[in-house]
Amino acid sequence: MPKSIRRWRLMTGAALLLGAVVAAIVGYLKISTEPSVAHQVPYLASAGLATLILAVVGGALLMADQIRAEDDRVEEIERSLVRMAEVVAPAVEQQARIAVPVRSDDEAGIAKPKDEGEWAPGTSVKTTPARPRKRTIPPATRRH
Repeated sequence: MPKSIRRWRLMTGAALLLGAVVAAIVGYLKISTEPSVAHQVPYLASAGLATLILAVVGGALLMADQIRAEDDRVEEIERSLVRMAEVVAPAVEQQARIAVPVRSDDEAGIAKPKDEGEWAPGTSVKTTPARPRKRTIPPATRRH
């Protein structure tokens, strides 16, 4: 479908906003030429109402066109991400399946704690289990 047909909301909304401007100008000119306030009220009501309706409908059509354009962009990005995932997935999966030799902790020279109270190899620290700390409340926050 051609872009000009798909963008009917944009063209119609712009035309309605232009019509609102024309209705406001014509209404002002009619009101300004009428000396009697009683004769100005109908022009004010009809031109004001026409301007309001045309502006609201035109603005709504412009916003609808903008939302549709954003939806099209989001769909295009989603399609691109799916295509990219299809291209990249085999390479990622292949890398994950390759077996990588891993050294054990002893071969890597990493000291592991032994049983309670023993010296850990390669360190000068004696391993002891952690004890829970006694919880104390600072003097400023104690309640009497």
